[in-house]
Amino acid sequence: MLKKFRERKNIKLILLITAILIIPAFIFWGVGSTLRTRGDNLYAGIAFSKKITKTEFLKQYQAVYNQAQLLYGENISKLQDYLNLEGQAWQRIILLHVANNKKIKITNKEIVAFIKNSPLFQKEGTFDTDTYNTILKYYMGLNPREYEEQVHNNLKISKLIEEVTLGITATDEEAWQAHKKENAVYKFSYVLLKPSEYSLDTEYSEEKLITFYQTHKEQFKKPEQVNLFYLAVKPDSFVSDADITDIEIQDYYQQHKSTWEETEESEENETSEESEEPNIISDKIQSEISEILKKTAAKNIAEDLIWKVQDGIESGLTFKESATKNNLEVKGTGFFSPWDPIPGIGWAYKITQQAFSLSIGEISDIIEIQDVFYIIELIDKKNPHIPEFDEIKAAVEESFKTQLREKAAKEDAQEKLDKIIELLATKGSIDEFLKEHDLALKETDYLSRSQYIAQVGNASDVIDNLKTATLGDFNPEIIKCAAGYIIVKIEDITAPLKDDFEKNKTQLTEQLLTKKKEQHLNDWFNQIKERADLEIYFKIPR
Repeated sequence: MLKKFRERKNIKLILLITAILIIPAFIFWGVGSTLRTRGDNLYAGIAFSKKITKTEFLKQYQAVYNQAQLLYGENISKLQDYLNLEGQAWQRIILLHVANNKKIKITNKEIVAFIKNSPLFQKEGTFDTDTYNTILKYYMGLNPREYEEQVHNNLKISKLIEEVTLGITATDEEAWQAHKKENAVYKFSYVLLKPSEYSLDTEYSEEKLITFYQTHKEQFKKPEQVNLFYLAVKPDSFVSDADITDIEIQDYYQQHKSTWEETEESEENETSEESEEPNIISDKIQSEISEILKKTAAKNIAEDLIWKVQDGIESGLTFKESATKNNLEVKGTGFFSPWDPIPGIGWAYKITQQAFSLSIGEISDIIEIQDVFYIIELIDKKNPHIPEFDEIKAAVEESFKTQLREKAAKEDAQEKLDKIIELLATKGSIDEFLKEHDLALKETDYLSRSQYIAQVGNASDVIDNLKTATLGDFNPEIIKCAAGYIIVKIEDITAPLKDDFEKNKTQLTEQLLTKKKEQHLNDWFNQIKERADLEIYFKIPR
């Protein structure tokens, strides 16, 4: 039944069913950004100065997990890291606190009505108790009382969100203007001035650098950092140790024969002679199967080895002692932040998540990432801090020089634009000026907001900052873009047809209303999150 609900033709229905249940994921929670290492083992964290027990946190985590499970089905395990269910659980706790403070009430009648009207629990258009109990027990692992409590809280949050977004509207005219802005296409001529191309003739002393450092200290603030010991056991190292027999190849072939049937048919068509031994596996297929089995065997060897290290740690050996005993090397990462690749490992969200949840000296469980097995130990941790000037003098100097170049490019671009506008007004031509300053107007193709201007940046940076819509005119202000500062001349604008908008007006107005509500919710929740002053002491083991 659940598989049927997840089919493509039913996905809209599923979204409608679960939309009221899943907390809007409108906040991205930074890994380690609020994680603390202190706190009682009984507590998962603190929100609004109130201690949140692990039991309460896990209850709310289970609620968001269940709703994600309904939506994504068997894919939940693959998507779990990207959904950030722990972040959603903390978000749920915060929203429930606000809803309770506002004394938002949900009646038993509302809970019963929601459950009975959910197509998920219906059979032939009517609520079916057996279906309800079966789905709760075997798919969600809940009893009715637990699920009804989740629904109670879901409806409470839904009412809170309705209250927060009450009064937000979107008119047809607003939708038309938004549609025009999003779908109009523009053609520009432009001059790009890059800060990186400006030389610095100005001499500056160390005193100037120190003054710059003092006035821009926050710019050099280092986030929370950790330093790890890590062990990586890679199956690739053991492929040559795998001994695959002909019997294993034959068994694997028989179990997966359909995989090679098409290849075999193709090979038979290419040869004019009938094989005297049709059951013989070709050398090519034997080689492919051998490689598959070697990789599987190598992974098993690696997994056995990492478990030996884990067993050694549990028996009382240190991390390094247990690794050395198994002829493996423990390496160090040096300090890194949650937003850095891990030195020696690379980008690995699971390891980063574990690293910033450990206490100093604590060793993780086994972590598997793309068939590689890891164990990590937290050596040291640095709180967010601003390094002393002497530690980062080179970085301060580079930042100071970048600021000077930015200032020079901006001032030069504005001076050139002012001169261009003046010459057009007095002489009607800027050809001589452009030639004199070795400048050339480059022309774009027709561009929408979502496109990219080569060597300049996002087209939206230009379009969103236009102060004029008159064809042939230069924008009266320079525009900051990813590559520097540009002087822009509007060559052409093609707006979307009003008739096309009218055909989809209702849908486009609803889309704009949804976007406005989401933005309002984002802004509102950011304020609420600040007031919550969230501290997290607990991460769910992976």
